[in-house]
Amino acid sequence: MDFLVMLGFIIAVNWLCLTLVWLISLKIKDVGIVDIYWGIGFVIIAWACLLFNLQGNPTVISQSQWLINIMGLPICSYEKEISR
Repeated sequence: MDFLVMLGFIIAVNWLCLTLVWLISLKIKDVGIVDIYWGIGFVIIAWACLLFNLQGNPTVISQSQWLINIMGLPICSYEKEISR
């Protein structure tokens, strides 16, 4: 049951972030900013997982958490450069 709750939480966080990015893209009339979200989206999902898991074990932070952060942020900046 915990897995399904965590999955629902992650989907909700991702849905909220994508909706905000989409609304911003409508306001500035440039849908290219949605591509920027994909790199940072992995980081946001990883942090959502971490926040969900911190409730049970406050000392847990895995190597995959750091690897996702290390790889996700450069992807975000690379997509930003391409979209210009």
